[in-house]
Amino acid sequence: MEPLQESPVAKSKILIIGATGRLGRHITKASAAAGHPTFLLIRRGTLKIPGPEKTAVLEDLRNLGTSILEGSLEDKSSLLNALKQVDVVISAVGHADQQFLLIEAIKEAGNIKKFYPTEYGTDFDRATCVPSLTPMKAKIQVRRAIEAAGIPYTIVANVAFASIFLAHFWHLEYESPPRDKVEFYGDGERRVPFVFEEDVAKYLIESVDDSRTLNKVLCVRPKLNFISPKQVVARWEKKLRHTLEKTYVTEEEMLKRLSEPDGPPLFDIYTPNLILALRYVIFVKGEMDLPLLPNEVEADELYPHVKYRTVEEFLDSCL
Repeated sequence: MEPLQESPVAKSKILIIGATGRLGRHITKASAAAGHPTFLLIRRGTLKIPGPEKTAVLEDLRNLGTSILEGSLEDKSSLLNALKQVDVVISAVGHADQQFLLIEAIKEAGNIKKFYPTEYGTDFDRATCVPSLTPMKAKIQVRRAIEAAGIPYTIVANVAFASIFLAHFWHLEYESPPRDKVEFYGDGERRVPFVFEEDVAKYLIESVDDSRTLNKVLCVRPKLNFISPKQVVARWEKKLRHTLEKTYVTEEEMLKRLSEPDGPPLFDIYTPNLILALRYVIFVKGEMDLPLLPNEVEADELYPHVKYRTVEEFLDSCL
């Protein structure tokens, strides 16, 4: 008689909100590739009159075998309808303060075993409180609302998206890695995890059915990419075979700028002072380069098999 084989555990059914966005697309692809039944909540307007770019995006997402549900973060009944069909909810919307009705709906539905709110990037529970971070307080308020509602969750914190901070050498005004001179914030020696969107998505999906990440902050800090700006520049100089002129913006200069009146948003909600404040937290204070707290787990240690795009590979592609 052949030994009985254990039946494979069914993978969680996932609802992704914000699937047509930059990060949401990667999460959707990772979810489908991992074999999760994947549902996407899409606004009626996007479905009915998507426009050329959205049409192509929606077609790509449909081709992954996803199920599209019509709904909105402003329509509780559509949220409840979608929630009843899934086990896990992943939010990748652009604004954290859009999620409060979703939290109410998740609590009311009562069947969701894990919620991933729109956090990503910098962990604002760790961040130094400076005035220009005020717009980001919504992320903290969302986290407290989730805890108060007793909703099971995982927070994903990857600090610095490589497509922004590495591709532009932490300066949005740089079109590509510089070849003559570079400016550092602070001394340039604080380690920063540079992680591309597609790799954030891979680690997130790995954690969906992992109980070790329940009610935890998943810190996405791949070892080969957890390096300082000075180390990035040194590697770039080696590839260029010449040194770059280096200048530094001191902590005092940054704080002085942050005390001055802010300007209009450069994109989305990101005003000049908010962008500077993020640079201050990440590159000067280095508050993301600290030992793990009791409520944090390291993605690179939990999932060492995940293949990610390294800083070295990116720099090679820029030559």
